[in-house]
Amino acid sequence: MVIENTSTTASKETEDELIRKAMERAKAALVNGEVDEDQTSYQKLSAMVAEIERLTGVAASWREEAWYHLQRTEEAIQQTEEAEKRIKAAQRRLARFSW
Repeated sequence: MVIENTSTTASKETEDELIRKAMERAKAALVNGEVDEDQTSYQKLSAMVAEIERLTGVAASWREEAWYHLQRTEEAIQQTEEAEKRIKAAQRRLARFSW
């Protein structure tokens, strides 16, 4: 089973949707007995479903971690901007007394 996404600007939601659909198809094939009678094919399909589920969990974990770091970065940017404003105000006050 190959999941191919030809769009270079596909959103994360689109990728998640592709993974979800592939997983649904694989599970349906297992449930409906649409695999070869060969046990190897069944095992391969089962392994693929397990791998898709594992990767979906990993992706969700990475998204959560990325979201956490994004929030911390935004907070740091805001704190930096506030500090820059305080520094400029202090420099202006200092300039008044320097001459």
